[in-house]
Amino acid sequence: MRAATLEIRLEGLGVLRSFSKPRVSNDNPYNDRHRNGGIRFATPSQRHSEAAVAISRHRAHAYEQALQRHRRHWSRPTRCWKQPEVVLINPPTPVSGITVAMLVVTV
Repeated sequence: MRAATLEIRLEGLGVLRSFSKPRVSNDNPYNDRHRNGGIRFATPSQRHSEAAVAISRHRAHAYEQALQRHRRHWSRPTRCWKQPEVVLINPPTPVSGITVAMLVVTV
């Protein structure tokens, strides 16, 4: 489906190209299964509904309790479970003139 003639034909019919990431089936923001490391192992739908903040707090508390109970099993501090302020799949390039600050939406 990458042939130039097919692309031209589809454009002629008014079919727009998809701009999702290639070969990534779980790139849906309402996905309920895929736990993404960039958002501290929450699902995209949990992040979207803001449930990821409570989940991260619970995990941080559980890890801290485990550290206190079994300190000898831990060689490093616990993982940072705080949710990132901004999450971007494809961050803008400096050439585009768009900054991350322009994309942040305050609630």
